[in-house]
Amino acid sequence: MFQTIPSRAAMAAVIASLLTVSAFAQDSGRADDAAAQPARPSEGWTGELGVASIVNPSFQGANSYEVIPVPYFDVRYSDTQGVKYFGNIPQGFGGYITRNRDARGSQNDFFISIAPGFANREVDDVEGIEEFGPAAELRVGWEFAKGSWAMGATVAQAVGTGHEGAYLDLNAAWRKRLGQRGFLSVGPTLRIADGQYMDSFYGITPTETAASGIATYDAGAGIESVGVQGIVSVPVSERWRLTTVVSVSQLQADAADSSLTEEPTQAFFLTALTYRF
Repeated sequence: MFQTIPSRAAMAAVIASLLTVSAFAQDSGRADDAAAQPARPSEGWTGELGVASIVNPSFQGANSYEVIPVPYFDVRYSDTQGVKYFGNIPQGFGGYITRNRDARGSQNDFFISIAPGFANREVDDVEGIEEFGPAAELRVGWEFAKGSWAMGATVAQAVGTGHEGAYLDLNAAWRKRLGQRGFLSVGPTLRIADGQYMDSFYGITPTETAASGIATYDAGAGIESVGVQGIVSVPVSERWRLTTVVSVSQLQADAADSSLTEEPTQAFFLTALTYRF
């Protein structure tokens, strides 16, 4: 079943994927062919604008999908060490606390930001389920890259409305240059969440059971999902770039066993055209 109703969670996934592209294509130092690293960006402010089309689950654990057009923007300030400050939708506003980078593209950085957490619970097909919107999140993260490999970790805590919980995202990727400015990237992803986060998305209270008929369920802390993501990005001109992202994740433990979850295997597809200025 395909819908055309925009999803905030889907929008976050789109723009986060595009930021992965932007970080690889613009950030880091100069590298040799074996490392397949991009050239360092110019100093000062740079940005990207674009539009994407995605296919994404209607909500976390859904077996229905929606097709969504999504706008994209990203603004960054770079100095001689690369990106220092950033402002965009998924990362919010923030900067790097420490930066350890060299001319061959190795990177070992920590950042902090205040960002919107777009993941929400919008179960339109079921009456009686409590829904919530996006949350403001405080995030602290680590990024590491050496040669063809990169990895990262981000801890996020909701500080406003929304899920009100905390989670840890872990990822790794193998990257390869395609021509002079294109690249591909593939690797695993993992999300671990606390009980507040898990119960917000996957728990069903007795009140909700009475209203919806879905069995009561208490979701505890643990691994929410594991998956793999692939990205291919190629320039189509000096400033325009075409990007495709495909990912598949598997809900785990309490997330998979929730009475609200319809399908534990979740797929995601993106194609986007962006303009660098």
